[in-house]
Amino acid sequence: MKINRRKDFRYPPIYPIVYYEGAGEWTAFRNQKDRILLGDLFQAYIPDFTYKLVRTREYSNEELLSREDAISLLMLLNKIQQAEDFQEISKTPMTHLNEILQDASLDVVEIILSTVRSLCRRLNLTTEETTDLLEKIRGGNMGYLWENMEKMDIQLERRNTAEQRQRAEEAEQKVEEVVQKAKRAEQENSNLYRIFITTCRKQGMNREEVRQQLQSETGQEEGKIDELLEKFWEIGDEI
Repeated sequence: MKINRRKDFRYPPIYPIVYYEGAGEWTAFRNQKDRILLGDLFQAYIPDFTYKLVRTREYSNEELLSREDAISLLMLLNKIQQAEDFQEISKTPMTHLNEILQDASLDVVEIILSTVRSLCRRLNLTTEETTDLLEKIRGGNMGYLWENMEKMDIQLERRNTAEQRQRAEEAEQKVEEVVQKAKRAEQENSNLYRIFITTCRKQGMNREEVRQQLQSETGQEEGKIDELLEKFWEIGDEI
């Protein structure tokens, strides 16, 4: 308390760091002033600093584990965004992970457990499976996470199956829409042919004249024209 009252006292440096686990580019401003409304106007009164961006995915698994500390273990876990990411990370020796976990302080262990809980949620593990997994890790058995790899793969397979089913249903719906549209178009054309034939008959044209007129106007084959005349000629008698 007495030291910090002296004029020559200097506060210890603070090194701001942002950890980023995403796969996309980091687009936020790095300078604190740029993130404050009217920062240019009040720049003399605003702490101005730039934080260090640490992209987790820029570090290989081997590089992270070589540091042998809990923060690196957290970064390793945060690289797991989906079940496929386990394929590479699961090759890590369990004993190595357990040693890092057992040397970590209690507060860091809780952060690790929170990270694993979030991971379990993303991979759709049940509440019972998640609770069992967290208890094993809290007991120092980090390798138990890899033993649940099969369950997580099953969840991924279920999710992929559901997505494929949804895509199939959407495709089926589109096909049905196309079929219905074709039926409506066919019905509209049918109505036009009926009106055309009926109008020709009202004008006193005989069947052969109507046939020639249809062939001239529509370019349909003779068989199709015979079919249309057979279908709609009698209607003209009823009108």
